[in-house]
Amino acid sequence: MSKKTKTSKKKTDLKTAGAQKSPNKGYADYLAIIPGALMCAMLLIMLVLDIMIPGMEERQFVVFPNLFTVFDYLIIAAGLVHLGISAKKKELRFEKTDACFAAFAVLILLSTFVNGFNFMTIDGVPYRYIGILNMFAFLLIYKGVSRSVRTDAFADYMLAGYLAAADLIGIAALLDTLTGGIAAFHDKKELSAVFFNGNHYGYFLMMVVLIGLAYYLFGSGRIAVFGAASAGINLVLLAINHSLGSILALLIVLAVTWVLIALRDRTHLKKMRLLACVLFAAFIVAVLISPALRKEFTGFASDLGAILAGTAEGSAGHRRLQMWTLTTGYIAEKPLLGYGCEGIAFMLYEAMKVSDPHCEVLAYAAYYGIPAAILYAAGVVGTIISSMRRMSAAPGKQGGTKDVCRKAACMAAAGYFISSFTGVGMFYTLPFFFIFLGISSRR
Repeated sequence: MSKKTKTSKKKTDLKTAGAQKSPNKGYADYLAIIPGALMCAMLLIMLVLDIMIPGMEERQFVVFPNLFTVFDYLIIAAGLVHLGISAKKKELRFEKTDACFAAFAVLILLSTFVNGFNFMTIDGVPYRYIGILNMFAFLLIYKGVSRSVRTDAFADYMLAGYLAAADLIGIAALLDTLTGGIAAFHDKKELSAVFFNGNHYGYFLMMVVLIGLAYYLFGSGRIAVFGAASAGINLVLLAINHSLGSILALLIVLAVTWVLIALRDRTHLKKMRLLACVLFAAFIVAVLISPALRKEFTGFASDLGAILAGTAEGSAGHRRLQMWTLTTGYIAEKPLLGYGCEGIAFMLYEAMKVSDPHCEVLAYAAYYGIPAAILYAAGVVGTIISSMRRMSAAPGKQGGTKDVCRKAACMAAAGYFISSFTGVGMFYTLPFFFIFLGISSRR
C-alpha cells in the first residue's frame, strides 16, 4: 500500500471515529432534553408568579401543583413521542437496573389493584402531588428519556439551565433576606424561596451545590468558574436555610468523591484539597455566626447520642424518629403490598399532623410493600454505582469518561437519595432526581 493510500485511509478512519463520538442531533435528541428544560422553566415561572402577583403566598399551594400538572403532561407527551421514535429506529437501551424499576412498577400496580383507587391514588396528596401517574412518568419519561440524550452539549445545557434557574431564585431569596421585598418569600417560617418549606428548598440547594462543585472539580475554563460561582451563591443560602439532612448529604457525597479521586483519578486531587479547605473554613464561620445552624448540629449530635444509647425520645430529629416508628408499625401490618399510594396519609396525620413519614423509602414500603421499596432502593443504588464505576475508570480505559455533566448529575442524584431518607418527595424536587439519575447513566 502506498504512503498516499495509507494517509487517505487514516483520514477516513479518523472521520468515522469522530462521527461515532459526536452523533448527529435528531428529533429524538431534542425531545430528550424537554423534561429538564420544562422543569427549569416551571421553576422560573414560579419565581415570576411569586414576585409579580400579590397574595401568591396564600394561593401557591394550589397554583404551583396545577402548573406542574400542565408541564407534566407536556413532558409525558414529548417523552412518549421520543420513545416511539427511538423504538422505530431500534435505539432503545436498557440497563440491568431497569429490571428493578420495572418490578417496582409492577408492584405499584398490584398494590393499587389490591387496595383500590381513591381520590389521591392517581395524583397523590395535592400538597406533594406524587401519585402513581407521576411515579410512572418519573421512571419511564423523566429518567428514561433524559438518559437517552446522545449529545454531550445537550446534557450540559440541561444542567447549566438548572444552575441558572437556581441562581436566579437564589439571588431573589438573598435580596428578600436583605430587603424583605418579596412577600411570598419572607412570610414563611424558613428560607424557602419559591418552595413550600425550608427543607424542600434544602434538597434543591444541595443538588445545585453538588452540580456546581462538580463543574469546578472536573471542568475547566468558564464552566469551572460558572460552577464555582453557582455553588458559592447556593452554599450561602444552604447555610442560611440550615436544612441539616441536606447538609449531611452534601458532605457525604463530597467525602466519597474525594476518595474516588484519590484512588482512581488524582489529576483532580489538588482542586479537591483546595475545595475541602475552603468548605471547612466556610463551615466554621457559618457555625460561629449562625445560631440556627449551630443549634441544628448540636441538636443532631445530642439526638444521635441518645439514639445510640437507646434513650432517644419521639421528638428526636424534629420528630422524625416518632414518624418512622409509627410508619414501621403500619408496614408490619401490611408488609407485602402496603396500603396503596398515600394509604397511610390520614393515619399519620391523625397521629402527628403530618401526612408523610419523611423518609421516601419507608413511604414506598408503606404504600406498595417492603419488596417494592427494596427494588426501588436497589435500582437507584445500582444505577449510581454503575455510573460511578464508569466515571472513575482510569482515563483511556474502556468505560472511562471525562464527561463533566455525567459526574455532576451522578453526584446530585446520590445527594438527593441520601437526603431522601430524612425528607419528603415533592413535585418540584423529585422530578430533578430522576432526570439527574438518567443523565448520570448516559453512554
